[in-house]
Amino acid sequence: MLKYNFLLYLLSPYILFRLLYTTIKTHANIDFFIRRLGFNIKTLSNKTIWFHAASVGESKIALALCEELRKNNISNKIIISTNTKSSMEFVNNSNIENLTHFYLPIDFYFTMKRFIKYINPKICIIVETEIWPNLLHLCKKNNIPSIIINARLSKKTTNQKFFKDIYRYSLSNVKSILCKSQRDKEKYINLSAKQDHIEVVGNLKFINTLNKNNHTNLIGKKYVLAASTHNDEEMQIIKEWLKLKVTKILLVIVPRHPERLGDILAQLPLSDINIAIRSKEEKIKKDTQIYIADTFGEMDDLIYFSEFIF
Repeated sequence: MLKYNFLLYLLSPYILFRLLYTTIKTHANIDFFIRRLGFNIKTLSNKTIWFHAASVGESKIALALCEELRKNNISNKIIISTNTKSSMEFVNNSNIENLTHFYLPIDFYFTMKRFIKYINPKICIIVETEIWPNLLHLCKKNNIPSIIINARLSKKTTNQKFFKDIYRYSLSNVKSILCKSQRDKEKYINLSAKQDHIEVVGNLKFINTLNKNNHTNLIGKKYVLAASTHNDEEMQIIKEWLKLKVTKILLVIVPRHPERLGDILAQLPLSDINIAIRSKEEKIKKDTQIYIADTFGEMDDLIYFSEFIF
């Protein structure tokens, strides 16, 4: 932990610069910048249930679980913390009673200590991959059980020694880890997480995709789905897709961060590809090859009717 906090201290000028850059680039207001530094947070007197979800995809899982808590008459105030402006808007557009959104502060020790004191959680539930050492350390120190759900680990995490050492310590502070797959479970075990604290429960992103009556076919033709894509992945996927010269099946791309649409289009040879964009309400035509679904709240529908997902 000493190495980790010393590294954060050394990198703090760069971290603050990146935070300011993100604030400007995403057109977030000054509140985004201030709250990510742990300021301007109202103290909550009653115990809360705290979910942390990095972005929109993880927020959907958190909101689905929040709805179940309300159905089961759990009356505690619910907190969802996220890292991005788009996920803040997504959470705030939900109609769940007694739910509040906060931006998660940067994982500086005293910043996180202040944040945890303010939101007063009885439990911390982290969705997927957000493992912040100071957050988990302070939860354990304050007798707040922490759980990771839909847990997974990236190759970067499991291959680099520096990350391995930090994560080994961090995972020793976690009460329970609910993994997406057996492969993810094995990765956590390799990082010295206790086997009796780990279970495989499947991918929670598909919770709401089981009942056909809950879904609408947004596309109207056969398609394959590239779900929750990251920077540079879209170009690679499209390049390989066009090599296949498929004419009867559409490629639908759902970027993880819809606000990246401009960056995605800048990478593509638009004169050579027939693309339709959902946020611009462009119709899918007979010769449309690529459909970019850059809107919120429709992933479940797209997953349900797709021929194949990757």
